[in-house]
Amino acid sequence: MIDTTSIKENLKLIASELSIQKYDIYGSSGRSTSVSVDSGVADKVTAKETSSCVLRVWDAQNSGSISTSNLTQAGLRTALSKALEVAKLGLQDLSPDFSSHAHSPINEITKAIQTERAQPKQLIDQLLKMEAEVLESDEAIQRLPYNGISDSVSKEFYINSEGAFRECEHAVSSCYLYALAQQEDKRSRKAYAYRLSNDVSTLDVGACVEETIEKTKFSLDYIPLGDTQDFTVVFSPEAFLSLFGAFSNLWSARDVLDKKSLSNKNSLGEVIAVPYFNFKDDPLHPKNLAKSLFDQEGTPTKQHSIIQSGVLTQFIHNEETAKDFGVEPSGHAVIGARPTVSSHYFHISNSDQNVPPKKPEDTPKIVYVEQVTALHAGVQAMQGSFSLPVDGWVSTDAGKKSFETAVVSGDIKSLLKNIVYMDPEPVVTDRGVCPHIWVKGLKITG
Repeated sequence: MIDTTSIKENLKLIASELSIQKYDIYGSSGRSTSVSVDSGVADKVTAKETSSCVLRVWDAQNSGSISTSNLTQAGLRTALSKALEVAKLGLQDLSPDFSSHAHSPINEITKAIQTERAQPKQLIDQLLKMEAEVLESDEAIQRLPYNGISDSVSKEFYINSEGAFRECEHAVSSCYLYALAQQEDKRSRKAYAYRLSNDVSTLDVGACVEETIEKTKFSLDYIPLGDTQDFTVVFSPEAFLSLFGAFSNLWSARDVLDKKSLSNKNSLGEVIAVPYFNFKDDPLHPKNLAKSLFDQEGTPTKQHSIIQSGVLTQFIHNEETAKDFGVEPSGHAVIGARPTVSSHYFHISNSDQNVPPKKPEDTPKIVYVEQVTALHAGVQAMQGSFSLPVDGWVSTDAGKKSFETAVVSGDIKSLLKNIVYMDPEPVVTDRGVCPHIWVKGLKITG
């Protein structure tokens, strides 16, 4: 991976030669190996090493930014020159600045990252065994059109002309299986499962295989859901986080200032969810495999409470929006031509201050939503509405039955106020930690 010390020294030297007084850079590099298989043979093997960065230069009151993947001395010289040209144009309507916390202490990751990573043959052999086990489990399972195992290490860094210098490393391994099943005179059915770890050797591949088989077999015995009805909908943690995250403009200070949010400057303190709903952005959560120790402006990250006991308590900020609101930057900056903010790792839980209701026992119609899809097309973030295809099951007199097709529709603000139950135990996903969440009154169209 890249030598960040050399980048720091080269930037200082080149900036001096170009008479650039103020600059900063956020970048990342990584190397990864990934494989996929098809019908008992290796399909794709990819090994790559990548690097990229965003570099900003200030001229008087204006700044210019440029993205590059060339972090050699020559590449940095070109990037600094081009960023300076952009800054002189003065086209930005924003006024970004260095973070006031770019020199503050950051948390340290004590776990050492293994330098010896998995070899392609090791990954292929493992994945072939997984594929064979799934295909042999049921004759209806004909293919695994999408599958893979990957192993990667990466480094992120931040440097500025005032001496700020930060870096941290991550290691993430993953496997996933996406099975396709077909029975005569029936629709094809699909199911998937995935697992994450810090190292291939600790990936729970057995659980990934078992979950794929179980989900695929269950989906084969499906029924029509019927006409549009009001159900109590139970969202899986993955499904709820996907849907909830699509409305991040609710807590984005940048979107509030740009008037592209469902909130406004006076929304803090408003009740936007049931009183037992808590939401934190927690990049340092112990279960987050790729902890971000700092944002792209060098601000240290930390747990940030956004909704507490149903009340919107804070927005997420970069340095610029924090100044506008008169608060501290929260560690969510994303730099570029138009600096913005982004969440890290969601943590949704029951409130400590308000006792949630008991689990509904007399609900005759329950739809369990395992997965939501087509978020890019089915979410109207500015209006707060959504209409999304879903996969899952429905409760019947005969027990749980997979449904053929369905679309769930609603409004995110109404959804948050119509939560009727949250499981006490959260589930760890790749996007965050969240319990199963029960919501009443959503429209489900079969």
